[in-house]
Amino acid sequence: CGWRATPGTADPYTGLQAVELPRQSEAWRRCEAEQRLLCCAGRKPRLPARRVYWMWGGRVRFGLLPADRFLQGPTYFVYRLHEQRAVPPLHVHVTYTMGGGEGKRSRLRAAGLWQAASRTGAHAAGSAAGDFAGGAGFVRVTGLDALLLSLLDRMRLPPKVWECDPPPTDAERERGHLPDQPSAFFALEGGAGSASRCYHPRHLVLGGRAEAPPAFDYARAPDPAAPHVAMQYVQRSVLRNALALASALGWQLVRPRLWALCERHWWHLKDCRLPGNPLPMPYEAPYDTLFNLEDWNQAGAEDGAAAGPIQLAEEGEVRGLEARRLHLLPPSDGGGGAAGGSVEGDLVLPHGTSFDAAARFLRPRLGNASGGRRAVVELDVRSLLRFSPCGFDDEAAAARFQRRVVERLFRGQYSYCGEERNPHVDAMLANARAKHQPEEPLLMTRRNCTGQPANDFNKPKVDLGPEALRYLPRGACGERTVGGGSDDGAEA
Repeated sequence: CGWRATPGTADPYTGLQAVELPRQSEAWRRCEAEQRLLCCAGRKPRLPARRVYWMWGGRVRFGLLPADRFLQGPTYFVYRLHEQRAVPPLHVHVTYTMGGGEGKRSRLRAAGLWQAASRTGAHAAGSAAGDFAGGAGFVRVTGLDALLLSLLDRMRLPPKVWECDPPPTDAERERGHLPDQPSAFFALEGGAGSASRCYHPRHLVLGGRAEAPPAFDYARAPDPAAPHVAMQYVQRSVLRNALALASALGWQLVRPRLWALCERHWWHLKDCRLPGNPLPMPYEAPYDTLFNLEDWNQAGAEDGAAAGPIQLAEEGEVRGLEARRLHLLPPSDGGGGAAGGSVEGDLVLPHGTSFDAAARFLRPRLGNASGGRRAVVELDVRSLLRFSPCGFDDEAAAARFQRRVVERLFRGQYSYCGEERNPHVDAMLANARAKHQPEEPLLMTRRNCTGQPANDFNKPKVDLGPEALRYLPRGACGERTVGGGSDDGAEA
Protein backbone atom coordinates (compact mmCIF):
# COMPACT_ATOMS: atom_id res chain seq x y z
CA CYS A 1 0.00 0.00 0.00
CA GLY A 2 2.40 2.68 -1.13
CA TRP A 3 1.26 6.27 -0.78
CA ARG A 4 2.07 7.58 -4.23
CA ALA A 5 -0.09 10.69 -4.35
CA THR A 6 1.30 13.86 -5.86
CA PRO A 7 0.62 17.36 -4.50
CA GLY A 8 -2.55 18.82 -5.96
CA THR A 9 -3.56 21.78 -3.80
CA ALA A 10 -1.81 24.79 -2.29
CA ASP A 11 -1.47 24.95 1.48
CA PRO A 12 -2.98 28.32 2.53
CA TYR A 13 -0.56 28.79 5.44
CA THR A 14 2.80 27.99 3.83
CA GLY A 15 1.94 28.42 0.17
CA LEU A 16 3.50 24.99 -0.52
CA GLN A 17 1.86 22.40 -2.72
CA ALA A 18 0.08 19.74 -0.63
CA VAL A 19 -1.69 16.42 -1.07
CA GLU A 20 -5.48 16.36 -0.79
CA LEU A 21 -5.51 14.37 2.44
CA PRO A 22 -9.15 13.19 2.68
CA ARG A 23 -9.14 11.64 -0.80
CA GLN A 24 -5.73 10.01 -0.38
CA SER A 25 -6.53 8.74 3.13
CA GLU A 26 -9.59 6.98 1.76
CA ALA A 27 -7.44 5.33 -0.92
CA TRP A 28 -5.02 4.18 1.79
CA ARG A 29 -7.85 2.68 3.86
CA ARG A 30 -9.22 0.80 0.84
CA CYS A 31 -5.80 -0.69 0.17
CA GLU A 32 -5.35 -1.75 3.80
CA ALA A 33 -8.81 -3.37 3.84
CA GLU A 34 -7.97 -5.26 0.64
CA GLN A 35 -4.78 -6.61 2.21
CA ARG A 36 -6.69 -7.82 5.26
CA LEU A 37 -9.27 -9.59 3.09
CA LEU A 38 -6.52 -11.37 1.20
CA CYS A 39 -5.02 -12.59 4.48
CA CYS A 40 -8.36 -13.77 5.85
CA ALA A 41 -9.15 -15.60 2.62
CA GLY A 42 -5.91 -17.54 2.88
CA ARG A 43 -4.37 -15.82 -0.14
CA LYS A 44 -0.96 -14.26 0.13
CA PRO A 45 -1.20 -10.46 0.13
CA ARG A 46 0.89 -8.49 -2.31
CA LEU A 47 2.91 -6.85 0.47
CA PRO A 48 2.78 -9.14 3.53
CA ALA A 49 5.41 -7.16 5.47
CA ARG A 50 4.81 -3.48 4.78
CA ARG A 51 7.82 -2.07 6.62
CA VAL A 52 8.40 1.01 4.47
CA TYR A 53 5.89 3.39 2.90
CA TRP A 54 6.21 6.20 0.36
CA MET A 55 4.48 9.55 0.50
CA TRP A 56 4.31 12.67 -1.61
CA GLY A 57 4.93 10.98 -4.89
CA GLY A 58 7.88 9.01 -3.57
CA ARG A 59 9.75 12.03 -2.25
CA VAL A 60 9.18 11.17 1.44
CA ARG A 61 9.78 7.72 2.87
CA PHE A 62 8.67 6.58 6.31
CA GLY A 63 8.76 3.25 8.10
CA LEU A 64 7.32 1.47 11.11
CA LEU A 65 9.85 1.18 13.93
CA PRO A 66 10.10 -2.33 15.44
CA ALA A 67 7.99 -2.38 18.60
CA ASP A 68 10.43 -4.63 20.47
CA ARG A 69 13.24 -2.04 20.19
CA PHE A 70 11.30 1.22 20.26
CA LEU A 71 9.04 0.58 23.23
CA GLN A 72 6.28 2.39 25.10
CA GLY A 73 4.88 2.11 28.63
CA PRO A 74 3.27 -1.35 28.61
CA THR A 75 5.63 -3.05 26.14
CA TYR A 76 8.74 -2.08 28.13
CA PHE A 77 7.68 -1.92 31.78
CA VAL A 78 4.94 -4.59 31.81
CA TYR A 79 5.23 -7.01 28.87
CA ARG A 80 9.04 -6.62 28.59
CA LEU A 81 8.72 -7.34 24.90
CA HIS A 82 12.43 -6.82 24.33
CA GLU A 83 13.18 -9.61 26.81
CA GLN A 84 10.63 -11.95 25.27
CA ARG A 85 12.25 -11.46 21.87
CA ALA A 86 15.81 -11.30 23.25
CA VAL A 87 16.70 -7.99 21.59
CA PRO A 88 18.28 -4.85 23.11
CA PRO A 89 15.89 -1.91 23.56
CA LEU A 90 16.87 1.37 21.91
CA HIS A 91 14.18 3.78 23.10
CA VAL A 92 11.44 3.91 25.74
CA HIS A 93 8.47 6.24 25.45
CA VAL A 94 6.85 6.46 28.90
CA THR A 95 3.23 6.34 27.75
CA TYR A 96 0.06 4.59 28.95
CA THR A 97 1.07 4.73 32.60
CA MET A 98 -1.23 5.38 35.55
CA GLY A 99 -0.91 7.98 38.28
CA GLY A 100 0.14 10.85 36.03
CA GLY A 101 3.70 12.08 36.39
CA GLU A 102 4.16 10.12 39.62
CA GLY A 103 3.50 6.88 37.76
CA LYS A 104 6.02 7.77 35.05
CA ARG A 105 8.73 8.69 37.56
CA SER A 106 8.09 5.54 39.58
CA ARG A 107 8.53 3.31 36.52
CA LEU A 108 11.70 5.10 35.47
CA ARG A 109 13.23 4.91 38.96
CA ALA A 110 12.49 1.21 39.28
CA ALA A 111 14.04 0.56 35.85
CA GLY A 112 17.20 2.54 36.68
CA LEU A 113 16.36 5.16 34.03
CA TRP A 114 15.87 8.12 36.38
CA GLN A 115 18.93 10.06 37.50
CA ALA A 116 17.37 13.06 39.24
CA ALA A 117 17.89 13.18 43.00
CA SER A 118 15.03 12.08 45.23
CA ARG A 119 12.76 14.97 46.13
CA THR A 120 12.83 13.80 49.75
CA GLY A 121 16.58 13.34 49.93
CA ALA A 122 17.12 16.60 51.80
CA HIS A 123 14.51 15.92 54.51
CA ALA A 124 15.68 15.01 57.98
CA ALA A 125 14.65 11.54 59.11
CA GLY A 126 11.51 11.49 61.19
CA SER A 127 10.83 15.17 60.59
CA ALA A 128 7.44 16.63 59.88
CA ALA A 129 8.35 16.53 56.20
CA GLY A 130 8.06 12.77 56.12
CA ASP A 131 9.06 9.55 57.87
CA PHE A 132 10.77 8.06 54.83
CA ALA A 133 13.41 10.64 53.99
CA GLY A 134 16.31 8.24 54.51
CA GLY A 135 17.89 9.19 57.81
CA ALA A 136 20.70 6.95 58.98
CA GLY A 137 19.89 3.95 56.86
CA PHE A 138 17.69 1.67 54.81
CA VAL A 139 15.29 -1.21 55.45
CA ARG A 140 15.50 -3.98 52.86
CA VAL A 141 13.11 -6.95 52.56
CA THR A 142 14.10 -10.31 51.05
CA GLY A 143 12.33 -13.60 50.33
CA LEU A 144 9.07 -12.24 48.89
CA ASP A 145 9.40 -14.27 45.67
CA ALA A 146 9.74 -17.52 47.62
CA LEU A 147 6.79 -16.63 49.86
CA LEU A 148 4.55 -15.94 46.87
CA LEU A 149 5.57 -19.18 45.18
CA SER A 150 4.63 -21.00 48.38
CA LEU A 151 1.29 -19.19 48.38
CA LEU A 152 0.56 -20.26 44.79
CA ASP A 153 1.42 -23.88 45.56
CA ARG A 154 -0.90 -23.86 48.58
CA MET A 155 -3.82 -22.73 46.44
CA ARG A 156 -3.89 -26.17 44.78
CA LEU A 157 -5.16 -24.77 41.50
CA PRO A 158 -6.22 -27.22 38.76
CA PRO A 159 -3.19 -28.58 36.85
CA LYS A 160 -4.59 -27.10 33.64
CA VAL A 161 -3.94 -23.61 35.04
CA TRP A 162 -0.18 -24.23 34.93
CA GLU A 163 -0.05 -25.65 31.38
CA CYS A 164 1.40 -23.59 28.54
CA ASP A 165 -0.76 -22.89 25.49
CA PRO A 166 0.10 -24.58 22.16
CA PRO A 167 2.71 -22.76 20.07
CA PRO A 168 1.42 -20.25 17.50
CA THR A 169 0.83 -21.35 13.94
CA ASP A 170 3.05 -20.12 11.11
CA ALA A 171 0.41 -17.57 10.16
CA GLU A 172 0.23 -16.31 13.74
CA ARG A 173 4.01 -16.05 13.94
CA GLU A 174 4.00 -14.01 10.75
CA ARG A 175 1.60 -11.60 12.40
CA GLY A 176 3.96 -11.25 15.36
CA HIS A 177 2.41 -13.69 17.85
CA LEU A 178 4.82 -14.90 20.52
CA PRO A 179 4.85 -18.44 21.93
CA ASP A 180 3.47 -18.90 25.42
CA GLN A 181 6.34 -19.08 27.87
CA PRO A 182 6.88 -19.34 31.62
CA SER A 183 7.35 -16.20 33.63
CA ALA A 184 10.80 -15.20 34.88
CA PHE A 185 9.21 -15.45 38.34
CA PHE A 186 9.46 -19.25 38.29
CA ALA A 187 13.11 -19.16 37.27
CA LEU A 188 13.93 -17.07 40.36
CA GLU A 189 13.05 -19.83 42.78
CA GLY A 190 13.39 -22.89 40.56
CA GLY A 191 11.57 -25.98 41.68
CA ALA A 192 10.09 -28.94 39.86
CA GLY A 193 8.58 -28.10 36.50
CA SER A 194 9.36 -24.39 36.75
CA ALA A 195 10.94 -24.31 33.28
CA SER A 196 7.61 -25.29 31.68
CA ARG A 197 5.17 -23.66 34.10
CA CYS A 198 2.85 -21.05 32.58
CA TYR A 199 -0.23 -19.48 34.18
CA HIS A 200 -3.74 -19.40 32.68
CA PRO A 201 -6.48 -18.72 35.28
CA ARG A 202 -9.25 -18.93 32.67
CA HIS A 203 -9.25 -22.65 33.44
CA LEU A 204 -10.68 -21.91 36.88
CA VAL A 205 -14.09 -21.40 35.22
CA LEU A 206 -15.45 -24.75 34.06
CA GLY A 207 -11.97 -26.02 33.45
CA GLY A 208 -11.70 -23.59 30.55
CA ARG A 209 -14.65 -25.02 28.57
CA ALA A 210 -16.39 -22.55 26.28
CA GLU A 211 -19.89 -23.84 26.97
CA ALA A 212 -21.68 -24.25 30.26
CA PRO A 213 -24.89 -25.94 31.37
CA PRO A 214 -27.94 -23.66 31.06
CA ALA A 215 -28.31 -23.40 34.83
CA PHE A 216 -24.64 -22.66 35.54
CA ASP A 217 -24.26 -19.89 38.15
CA TYR A 218 -21.45 -17.64 36.93
CA ALA A 219 -21.84 -15.38 39.97
CA ARG A 220 -20.65 -18.24 42.19
CA ALA A 221 -17.98 -19.56 39.83
CA PRO A 222 -14.33 -19.29 40.90
CA ASP A 223 -12.95 -16.03 39.57
CA PRO A 224 -9.77 -16.00 37.45
CA ALA A 225 -8.76 -12.91 39.45
CA ALA A 226 -9.00 -14.66 42.84
CA PRO A 227 -5.33 -15.77 42.99
CA HIS A 228 -4.27 -12.27 42.01
CA VAL A 229 -6.33 -10.70 44.80
CA ALA A 230 -4.88 -13.14 47.35
CA MET A 231 -1.36 -12.30 46.18
CA GLN A 232 -2.07 -8.57 46.49
CA TYR A 233 -3.32 -8.96 50.06
CA VAL A 234 -0.08 -10.70 51.06
CA GLN A 235 2.05 -8.08 49.31
CA ARG A 236 0.12 -5.18 50.83
CA SER A 237 0.60 -6.72 54.28
CA VAL A 238 4.33 -7.04 53.61
CA LEU A 239 4.61 -3.48 52.33
CA ARG A 240 2.65 -2.13 55.30
CA ASN A 241 4.93 -3.89 57.82
CA ALA A 242 8.09 -2.87 55.99
CA LEU A 243 7.02 0.76 55.99
CA ALA A 244 6.04 0.51 59.66
CA LEU A 245 9.57 -0.61 60.56
CA ALA A 246 11.11 2.08 58.34
CA SER A 247 8.82 4.70 59.90
CA ALA A 248 9.73 3.65 63.46
CA LEU A 249 13.43 3.89 62.60
CA GLY A 250 13.10 7.08 60.55
CA TRP A 251 14.85 5.26 57.71
CA GLN A 252 13.99 4.63 54.08
CA LEU A 253 12.49 1.45 52.65
CA VAL A 254 14.12 -0.10 49.60
CA ARG A 255 11.38 -0.76 47.07
CA PRO A 256 10.40 -4.46 47.15
CA ARG A 257 9.74 -6.08 43.78
CA LEU A 258 6.01 -6.85 43.56
CA TRP A 259 4.22 -9.31 41.30
CA ALA A 260 0.76 -9.57 39.78
CA LEU A 261 -1.48 -12.26 38.26
CA CYS A 262 -3.91 -9.90 36.50
CA GLU A 263 -3.56 -6.82 34.39
CA ARG A 264 -5.30 -3.62 35.45
CA HIS A 265 -7.91 -2.55 32.92
CA TRP A 266 -11.19 -0.67 32.93
CA TRP A 267 -13.05 -3.30 30.87
CA HIS A 268 -13.16 -7.09 30.70
CA LEU A 269 -10.02 -9.18 30.83
CA LYS A 270 -9.47 -12.47 29.09
CA ASP A 271 -7.41 -14.98 31.05
CA CYS A 272 -6.66 -12.02 33.39
CA ARG A 273 -4.92 -10.30 30.48
CA LEU A 274 -5.88 -7.61 28.02
CA PRO A 275 -7.11 -9.54 24.97
CA GLY A 276 -4.28 -10.32 22.59
CA ASN A 277 -1.44 -9.38 24.95
CA PRO A 278 1.29 -12.02 25.40
CA LEU A 279 2.12 -11.54 29.07
CA PRO A 280 3.86 -14.36 31.00
CA MET A 281 2.49 -14.46 34.57
CA PRO A 282 3.21 -13.72 37.34
CA TYR A 283 4.68 -10.50 35.98
CA GLU A 284 6.70 -7.85 37.79
CA ALA A 285 4.10 -5.14 38.30
CA PRO A 286 4.92 -1.42 38.16
CA TYR A 287 3.68 0.23 41.34
CA ASP A 288 1.32 2.54 39.46
CA THR A 289 -0.70 -0.52 38.35
CA LEU A 290 -1.19 -1.61 41.99
CA PHE A 291 -1.51 1.68 43.89
CA ASN A 292 -2.63 5.26 43.41
CA LEU A 293 0.82 6.89 43.46
CA GLU A 294 -0.62 10.38 43.34
CA ASP A 295 -1.85 9.77 46.91
CA TRP A 296 1.58 8.48 47.94
CA ASN A 297 3.35 11.60 46.81
CA GLN A 298 0.76 14.23 47.57
CA ALA A 299 2.10 16.37 50.42
CA GLY A 300 -0.67 17.64 52.68
CA ALA A 301 -1.31 19.22 56.04
CA GLU A 302 -1.68 17.00 59.08
CA ASP A 303 -1.93 18.19 62.69
CA GLY A 304 -0.65 21.59 61.60
CA ALA A 305 2.46 20.16 59.93
CA ALA A 306 3.32 19.10 56.42
CA ALA A 307 2.95 15.40 55.69
CA GLY A 308 5.64 14.69 53.13
CA PRO A 309 5.59 12.30 50.18
CA ILE A 310 6.32 8.60 50.62
CA GLN A 311 9.49 7.98 48.65
CA LEU A 312 11.04 4.52 48.34
CA ALA A 313 14.73 3.93 47.71
CA GLU A 314 15.92 1.81 44.79
CA GLU A 315 18.22 -1.21 44.90
CA GLY A 316 21.05 0.75 43.35
CA GLU A 317 21.17 3.05 46.37
CA VAL A 318 22.13 0.21 48.74
CA ARG A 319 24.45 -1.65 46.41
CA GLY A 320 27.82 -2.06 48.11
CA LEU A 321 26.53 -1.18 51.59
CA GLU A 322 27.02 -3.68 54.41
CA ALA A 323 23.74 -5.12 55.69
CA ARG A 324 22.89 -6.60 59.08
CA ARG A 325 20.27 -9.35 59.14
CA LEU A 326 17.32 -9.17 61.52
CA HIS A 327 15.35 -12.31 62.45
CA LEU A 328 12.07 -12.57 64.32
CA LEU A 329 11.86 -15.99 65.90
CA PRO A 330 8.84 -18.18 65.20
CA PRO A 331 6.76 -19.21 68.22
CA SER A 332 8.25 -22.74 68.17
CA ASP A 333 11.68 -21.21 68.88
CA GLY A 334 10.73 -19.68 72.17
CA GLY A 335 8.96 -16.53 71.03
CA GLY A 336 7.90 -14.07 73.68
CA GLY A 337 11.33 -13.91 75.26
CA ALA A 338 13.37 -10.78 75.81
CA ALA A 339 14.64 -8.83 72.82
CA GLY A 340 18.29 -9.13 72.03
CA GLY A 341 20.97 -11.58 71.13
CA SER A 342 22.38 -12.66 67.81
CA VAL A 343 22.88 -15.79 65.76
CA GLU A 344 26.16 -15.88 63.84
CA GLY A 345 26.21 -12.10 63.73
CA ASP A 346 22.51 -11.68 62.93
CA LEU A 347 20.19 -9.70 65.18
CA VAL A 348 17.29 -11.61 66.74
CA LEU A 349 13.95 -10.54 68.20
CA PRO A 350 11.00 -12.62 69.46
CA HIS A 351 7.81 -12.97 67.44
CA GLY A 352 5.15 -10.42 68.32
CA THR A 353 7.66 -7.57 68.77
CA SER A 354 6.21 -4.12 68.07
CA PHE A 355 7.84 -1.84 65.53
CA ASP A 356 8.72 0.88 68.03
CA ALA A 357 10.30 -1.73 70.33
CA ALA A 358 12.29 -3.06 67.36
CA ALA A 359 13.49 0.46 66.57
CA ARG A 360 14.68 0.98 70.14
CA PHE A 361 16.57 -2.32 69.92
CA LEU A 362 18.13 -1.64 66.52
CA ARG A 363 19.28 1.98 66.79
CA PRO A 364 22.16 1.50 69.27
CA ARG A 365 23.28 -1.69 67.50
CA LEU A 366 23.32 -0.22 64.01
CA GLY A 367 23.56 3.55 64.04
CA ASN A 368 25.61 4.88 61.15
CA ALA A 369 27.70 2.39 59.26
CA SER A 370 31.48 2.70 59.22
CA GLY A 371 32.99 5.54 57.22
CA GLY A 372 29.82 7.63 57.54
CA ARG A 373 27.94 5.38 55.12
CA ARG A 374 24.28 4.67 55.78
CA ALA A 375 23.36 1.44 57.53
CA VAL A 376 21.17 -1.30 56.06
CA VAL A 377 18.97 -3.66 58.07
CA GLU A 378 17.76 -6.65 56.06
CA LEU A 379 15.06 -9.10 57.05
CA ASP A 380 13.26 -11.99 55.41
CA VAL A 381 9.60 -11.46 54.62
CA ARG A 382 8.55 -14.25 57.02
CA SER A 383 10.26 -12.42 59.87
CA LEU A 384 8.56 -9.23 58.75
CA LEU A 385 5.14 -10.91 59.07
CA ARG A 386 5.94 -12.03 62.64
CA PHE A 387 5.78 -8.52 64.06
CA SER A 388 2.90 -7.71 66.39
CA PRO A 389 -0.51 -7.54 64.67
CA CYS A 390 -1.02 -4.39 66.77
CA GLY A 391 1.94 -2.74 65.10
CA PHE A 392 3.04 -0.20 67.69
CA ASP A 393 3.16 -0.01 71.49
CA ASP A 394 2.60 3.73 71.33
CA GLU A 395 -1.03 4.37 70.42
CA ALA A 396 -0.24 7.85 69.11
CA ALA A 397 2.42 6.40 66.79
CA ALA A 398 -0.06 3.76 65.59
CA ALA A 399 -2.71 6.40 64.84
CA ARG A 400 -0.17 8.59 63.04
CA PHE A 401 1.03 5.67 60.91
CA GLN A 402 -2.57 4.82 59.98
CA ARG A 403 -3.27 8.41 58.88
CA ARG A 404 0.01 9.22 57.20
CA VAL A 405 0.79 5.90 55.57
CA VAL A 406 -1.95 3.25 55.49
CA GLU A 407 -4.76 5.58 54.48
CA ARG A 408 -2.66 7.08 51.70
CA LEU A 409 -0.96 3.93 50.41
CA PHE A 410 -3.95 1.65 50.22
CA ARG A 411 -6.73 4.06 49.29
CA GLY A 412 -6.87 2.86 45.70
CA GLN A 413 -8.71 -0.43 45.17
CA TYR A 414 -9.56 -1.94 41.83
CA SER A 415 -12.03 -4.33 40.26
CA TYR A 416 -11.17 -7.22 37.95
CA CYS A 417 -13.79 -8.38 35.46
CA GLY A 418 -13.12 -11.46 33.37
CA GLU A 419 -14.88 -12.53 30.19
CA GLU A 420 -15.05 -16.05 31.62
CA ARG A 421 -17.65 -15.09 34.26
CA ASN A 422 -19.48 -12.62 32.02
CA PRO A 423 -20.43 -14.42 28.79
CA HIS A 424 -23.85 -12.70 28.84
CA VAL A 425 -22.69 -9.08 28.86
CA ASP A 426 -22.57 -8.44 25.09
CA ALA A 427 -26.06 -9.86 24.57
CA MET A 428 -27.34 -7.96 27.63
CA LEU A 429 -26.05 -4.63 26.28
CA ALA A 430 -27.33 -5.33 22.75
CA ASN A 431 -30.78 -6.06 24.17
CA ALA A 432 -30.70 -2.83 26.20
CA ARG A 433 -29.77 -0.79 23.11
CA ALA A 434 -32.56 -2.39 21.10
CA LYS A 435 -35.04 -1.38 23.82
CA HIS A 436 -33.46 2.08 24.25
CA GLN A 437 -32.66 1.31 27.87
CA PRO A 438 -29.65 2.76 29.73
CA GLU A 439 -26.64 0.47 29.86
CA GLU A 440 -24.83 1.77 32.94
CA PRO A 441 -27.28 0.39 35.55
CA LEU A 442 -26.89 -3.06 33.99
CA LEU A 443 -23.10 -2.84 34.00
CA MET A 444 -23.10 -1.73 37.62
CA THR A 445 -25.29 -4.57 38.88
CA ARG A 446 -25.43 -7.45 36.39
CA ARG A 447 -21.76 -8.32 35.97
CA ASN A 448 -19.65 -10.82 37.92
CA CYS A 449 -16.35 -9.29 38.94
CA THR A 450 -14.01 -9.34 41.94
CA GLY A 451 -12.56 -6.58 44.11
CA GLN A 452 -13.51 -3.08 45.27
CA PRO A 453 -16.32 -3.41 47.86
CA ALA A 454 -17.97 -0.16 46.74
CA ASN A 455 -18.90 -1.64 43.34
CA ASP A 456 -22.16 -3.59 43.19
CA PHE A 457 -20.95 -5.74 40.31
CA ASN A 458 -18.20 -7.30 42.42
CA LYS A 459 -19.16 -10.80 43.52
CA PRO A 460 -17.24 -11.36 45.71
CA LYS A 461 -16.32 -8.01 47.23
CA VAL A 462 -12.79 -8.03 48.62
CA ASP A 463 -11.49 -5.25 50.84
CA LEU A 464 -7.78 -4.50 50.37
CA GLY A 465 -8.11 -0.92 51.59
CA PRO A 466 -6.98 1.01 54.67
CA GLU A 467 -9.49 -0.55 57.07
CA ALA A 468 -8.56 -4.09 56.05
CA LEU A 469 -4.90 -3.28 56.75
CA ARG A 470 -5.40 -1.31 59.99
CA TYR A 471 -3.37 -2.66 62.90
CA LEU A 472 -5.36 -4.04 65.85
CA PRO A 473 -5.78 -1.79 68.89
CA ARG A 474 -3.04 -2.35 71.44
CA GLY A 475 -5.31 -4.00 74.02
CA ALA A 476 -6.49 -6.61 71.53
CA CYS A 477 -3.13 -8.31 71.10
CA GLY A 478 -1.97 -9.73 74.42
CA GLU A 479 0.01 -12.82 73.51
CA ARG A 480 -1.54 -13.05 70.07
CA THR A 481 0.88 -13.25 67.14
CA VAL A 482 0.61 -13.45 63.39
CA GLY A 483 -0.62 -16.83 62.24
CA GLY A 484 -2.26 -17.75 65.54
CA GLY A 485 0.91 -19.35 66.87
CA SER A 486 2.19 -20.84 63.61
CA ASP A 487 5.90 -20.70 62.98
CA ASP A 488 5.28 -19.49 59.43
CA GLY A 489 4.63 -15.77 59.01
CA ALA A 490 2.82 -16.43 55.74
CA GLU A 491 -0.10 -18.08 57.54
CA ALA A 492 -1.75 -14.69 58.07
